Amino acid sequence: MVDPIHLKDQLSHTWPAFFARHGNFTPVQQQALPPILAGKNTLVIAATASGKTEAALAPLLERHLFGDDSVANPQPALRILYICPTRALVRDLYERLAPPLQTLGVTVMMKSGDTGPVSTTHPPTVLITTPESTDSLLTRAPRLLTTLRAFVLDEVHLFGTSASRPAPLRLRLCNGWRSRPRCPTRRVSSAAIWTRPTPRKQTKPRSWMCRVAGACRRISNPCLVWAIW
Repeated sequence: MVDPIHLKDQLSHTWPAFFARHGNFTPVQQQALPPILAGKNTLVIAATASGKTEAALAPLLERHLFGDDSVANPQPALRILYICPTRALVRDLYERLAPPLQTLGVTVMMKSGDTGPVSTTHPPTVLITTPESTDSLLTRAPRLLTTLRAFVLDEVHLFGTSASRPAPLRLRLCNGWRSRPRCPTRRVSSAAIWTRPTPRKQTKPRSWMCRVAGACRRISNPCLVWAIW
């Protein structure tokens, strides 16, 4: 059983920005926060509006910006890449996360097909973007990602809805960084699951999501898959 008070103490920087207004953690957050704080590659499966975004982002900020894994570097550097499947979700998430990140002094930017380029000399600390824009960065500005400490795949169950987009990005995310020991990137995947009344309308099974996220034995060994229904 997770002790909420101990968990709050571990989130001394991000608790006020992300959780204080609610006064407590949701059940999903109580289960997902500890493994992410511990540096595990984690897959979180839960209902919509259950607090998955905060459960993924807050511990990564705590660990890689304020905690033991933080890097003492006065220069601007991209630390967390947050990938959403659509431009609409990128914009919605940016508008939602910009205020709490501003209170923490963390710079954030959104990048999609209808926004400007990401500066390679003054990059944001957190970048919210699409799979297509991520693939473009991997091709055109790979040096921007050398400082990356973690990435999140949000709404991962939607990443397989297009035959043209998921495979190259998945392969590059899973394989491209694991050979760089100086950049121990952690992967957190967040997926919203809805209960449907008929089998035809059910979302993709957990085994499919595990393969998409590359959550089993691809980056670290052992690799924790955290599934919450």
